Amino acid sequence: MVAVVVAVDGGGPSTQAATFTKADLPDLVFPDDDPPGALRLDASEPFTTGNAQGYGNKFVPLKGSAKPYWYAASTAAVFEDEGAAQSALDSDKGSKQGENFEPISARGLGDDGFAVFVTGLPRPKNFEGSWKGSDYHYEWRIGNLVQVFDLSLSGPGVSEATARGFANTMEALTE
Repeated sequence: MVAVVVAVDGGGPSTQAATFTKADLPDLVFPDDDPPGALRLDASEPFTTGNAQGYGNKFVPLKGSAKPYWYAASTAAVFEDEGAAQSALDSDKGSKQGENFEPISARGLGDDGFAVFVTGLPRPKNFEGSWKGSDYHYEWRIGNLVQVFDLSLSGPGVSEATARGFANTMEALTE
C-alpha cells in the first residue's frame, strides 16, 4: 500500500508522500479497547527514541489464559521525514538477522517493510505451561511513519497468516 495525497491545481495532479504527526500516533496502534486476539491492554505509552516520537500499546493474556498468545506489541513512530523513517527501518531490519530470525513475507505492508519469525525466545519466569518460544515481527514504513507489530506465541495454534492478519489490521489504521 502506498499512501499518497493527490491534489489538483488546474495544471494537473501532483502527489506527496503521506506525512504523519505525533498527534496521529494513538490512532495508529491497536486501540486499548480492541486488542489483537484474546489479550488485554497492559500498558500504553508515548516515547521518544533518537529522532522519533512514538506511541505503543502492549497487550498480555486475559487472566488465566495465555494461549495461543503470550504478548503483543503495537507501536508507531513518526520521524522528521521519509528518509529518517527509512533509515530507522533499515537499521531495525539489519538487527533482525541471524540464526534465530527466519525472514517471512511483508509484501504489501507500507511503502517498504520486512517481517521475521523469531525462534528460540527464552521462557519468561512467570509463564506456566508449554512454551513455543517464538515471535512474529512485522515492521513497515508509510511516508515518515514506521509501524511495528509483534506477536509472541505461547503454544501451537497461531499461524503466520494469523499474525499477518493483525499486521494488516494495524496498517489499515493509516487510511
